[in-house]
This record gives sequence, structure tokens and C-alpha cells, in this order.
Amino acid sequence: MMNKETKKTTAFLALMFLICLPFYILMSHNSAKFYLPSVIMIMWTPGLAAIIVKLALDKNLRGFGWKPGRLKFLSVGYALPLMGGLLVYGVVWMTGAGELNMERLSENFMVRILMAATLGVLVSMLTAAGEEIGWRGFLVPELLKRYSPLKTSLIVSVIWALYHYPGIFFSSYTSGTESWYAVLFFTLQIMSLSFIMTWLWIKSGSLWPAIILHSSHNLFIQSVFDGLTNDTGITKYFTTDFGVGLALFYGVIAILLWNRKRIMTSQ
Repeated sequence: MMNKETKKTTAFLALMFLICLPFYILMSHNSAKFYLPSVIMIMWTPGLAAIIVKLALDKNLRGFGWKPGRLKFLSVGYALPLMGGLLVYGVVWMTGAGELNMERLSENFMVRILMAATLGVLVSMLTAAGEEIGWRGFLVPELLKRYSPLKTSLIVSVIWALYHYPGIFFSSYTSGTESWYAVLFFTLQIMSLSFIMTWLWIKSGSLWPAIILHSSHNLFIQSVFDGLTNDTGITKYFTTDFGVGLALFYGVIAILLWNRKRIMTSQ
């Protein structure tokens, strides 16, 4: 017989799958009419499933980490994707693996960057919160009741990656590399981010650093750095969510945090 924690996580995963399925089917048609609404609903599926399960079984919404926590950890969430983008895309531009789009750079660049760095991140949080309420607000705390931070991060990363795979295989959510390559480095990036976000949750007791990190990544990487980069033929193998660059960057950060704080010890 399942204990309450197992029942909650099982119900969460089942409900998330049921809500996601019709929107992934719509998304797979690559119709401009349905694509964006489907993406928004898919991103909010983990959060909606978590809230429904929590209310149904616990009769409350406590334990998600609603309080913002310390500014230091919120700042880490904001800064990491920006640092990763500057490093990875900077190397790509300097080595010729990708070309800096000078036309976009000259078109009111500072105004657009300031808008992206402030209002853009806030708008991005509206969708990133949907995922993070489910992953870091619900799933991580539930799994930490039974598993070590290491095992929790691994389990969440597998679920998080599988949740994205239909978009990679059946829609335009990819960079144009071979499918195996995109899946490999996307999965490695997800695994590394899972460790980083678990660390942030444990240290801060809040889901907001993860929401900010997720929204900062989506905004800076997908909208700013990808938009400033012209593909020279091999660029996509190093950039975007499906290249080696960011997977390597987040992997190094995850290892540094793990070794420095020693919180990811196995049981």
C-alpha cells in the first residue's frame, strides 16, 4: 500500500500527464494558431497539477516555499543564465563558431537590453512559475522527505527531461541539430539545472530563486543571445538549449556547488 508521500507524487505525475497530453497533440501540428497557447498551458501543467494534488490530499498549499527568501539566492538565480550566455556565446562569437548579428546590436541595443533585463524577465516569470511551482515547489520537497538531495535532483531531472521530450520530437522545439544530439545535451543541461535548483531550494527554502533562474534563462538565452547570433553552419551545436555550451556551463556550476557545500551526499 502506498504511503501518503508516494500517493501524492504518483497523483501529481498522472494528473500532469493527463493535462499535458491534449496540448502536446495540438503543439505537434505546428500550427501558429495553437502553438503558443499550447506552450503556455504545457508550462503551467506542473504547477496546476501540484496545486490540485496538494489541495486534494493535504487540504492546504503549505510547503511550496512561497516566501522570497534571501536576496543573495534570488540574485544567483537571475545572474547564472546571464553569466552562462555571456561566456558561451562570447566564445562562439570570438572563435567564429557563430557570428554576432551587428544589425541587431545597433538597433537601440541598450534600450532593448534594459527592457529585456527588467520587464522581459518579469513577463517570463509568468510562464516559468508554472513549471517551478510543480518541480521545485512540490516535487522537490516531497522527494526530499524520502531521498537525499542527490537522488532527488536525479529523479526530478529525469521527469523534467521526459516532460520536454514530446516537444523536441514532435514539434519545432529544437535547434535543428540531429535529434540524438539535441536530446543528449538538453538532458545534460536539465540534469545540471536540477542540481543547481535543488541547491537553491535547500539553501533558501524558497521556490522563487528557481523561478527567477528559469525565467532568466528563457529570456536571456532564447530571446537575447540566440537573437544576436547568426548561424555559420555549426553554431547550433554549441548554442541554444540543445548545444554543448550551456550544458557544460551549468554542469560545472552544479559540480562546484555540490563540492563546495557538500549537501548532495547520497544516503
